[in-house]
Amino acid sequence: MKIAIIASKVPNNIQKLINNRLVIAVDSAVSELISRNIKVDIAIGDFDSLSDLSLLNDIKHIKLSTIKDLSDTHYALNYAYDLSDDVILIGGLEGKRIDHLIANLLLFEKYNNLIIYDDYNIIKRLDIGNYIIDKNDYKYLSIFPLTDTTLSLKGTNYLLNDATLLKFDTLGLSNEISDKSANLSIKNGVILLIQSKEK
Repeated sequence: MKIAIIASKVPNNIQKLINNRLVIAVDSAVSELISRNIKVDIAIGDFDSLSDLSLLNDIKHIKLSTIKDLSDTHYALNYAYDLSDDVILIGGLEGKRIDHLIANLLLFEKYNNLIIYDDYNIIKRLDIGNYIIDKNDYKYLSIFPLTDTTLSLKGTNYLLNDATLLKFDTLGLSNEISDKSANLSIKNGVILLIQSKEK
């Protein structure tokens, strides 16, 4: 089973992202998905930001308390990973609450194969290994080491050859893929890889 969790603002390419996936809507994402005629399989949240609770009448839903230790998104991820290892998170990167943004990025510590999408970005965690990173519509590539990391990067404007990046180093910010793809080799360590479109 493949699962897509929609956590907030629904991106324009939502249909492509959720193709053949069980759709879990978090809180107010329910109304936006329904308004775009997208089937919601399960709704999860305390629904404090859902203005029309009647939308839940015909949807399987899990109502959470407003007093809890986990965010609605974190709860939805726990639920999804109990069902499948193939989970993507759509949204959760925008809005006025920077604390929620940081909390969502910290989820990669627990869910190491998670991929987060929004209209402009793809974020994933990568461990030791060799990777081909396709450019597609994503002009920019940024690498943020979550641990001290040794890696090589080819096919980009700025190359790295067995470079050591210390934890949270910003050297890998805003590189560009120079052709159709880039080659990344991680000898040791863990990174966040962010691919971004030009807005």
